[in-house]
Amino acid sequence: MTPLESLSRAELKSADDTDLQHISNAAAILLRDSCDLLGVMGWQPAPSALKLA
Repeated sequence: MTPLESLSRAELKSADDTDLQHISNAAAILLRDSCDLLGVMGWQPAPSALKLA
């Protein structure tokens, strides 16, 4: 089980503010790095994906 899978199964009812801050920070880093990787690969979203509903 990866750390991310472990985190997704964690019980967050007892999480305090610091735990939630760490979780949101880790999620933001993963999202930013994933977007950077897609940019390096030259990926572009489809024009329809850019339109707001």
